[in-house]
Amino acid sequence: MGLPFCTGTNLTNTMNKILSSILATTAFFFSTSDASAQSDRMIGTLVRSGSNYTLREFDNPTLLVSSTSSLEGLVGRIVDVTGGIASATSFVASTIGRSFARFSTSDWVRRGRSMSMSLRTDTPGFFLVFAGFDAGVMSLSPYAPDVAGYLWVDPTNLVTVTGGNINCLWSTCLRMPAACKFVGVDIFFQAAIQPTGGPLVFLNREVTRITN
Repeated sequence: MGLPFCTGTNLTNTMNKILSSILATTAFFFSTSDASAQSDRMIGTLVRSGSNYTLREFDNPTLLVSSTSSLEGLVGRIVDVTGGIASATSFVASTIGRSFARFSTSDWVRRGRSMSMSLRTDTPGFFLVFAGFDAGVMSLSPYAPDVAGYLWVDPTNLVTVTGGNINCLWSTCLRMPAACKFVGVDIFFQAAIQPTGGPLVFLNREVTRITN
């Protein structure tokens, strides 16, 4: 089942090369033996996990985020985190703060109707929006310095929805398919932004469910 609303976009040669490399990668879930040896940057939504904290994008409430800084004021916000995996249940943040860019979509949309998505950034640049049917957890540090962050969508079914230049705010409406077979389907969206002169930074993941 394909993503019928995806229109694609014209990418630069550099972005095409990066995307091709990502799509060719098959081992996209966490490997604690590899991740513990490096410092990773990730952007995601900080949420509570019991009395502790995690990122919603982990899809694993037992993988906790710890920091020497207080995290209480960041709950529910999209944060920019640098750190590393300390164990199978712990990501230790060396720095954490509010992200320079925030991506959002509708939580749900009726089939045949339009959903909304928006991107806010403190730094103008070029942006891309990706979509897929499955979540993923893949560090993009091997693609540095051209890319930063984590890919939160399964790269084996990743497609490019749209892209272009952004100053401070971009928004659009996207019409969902009307076919009944899409009812109950979750679409995973992720945006990436390349500030002028900087790397392509992958942002938080959003999920939209198609309903009746």
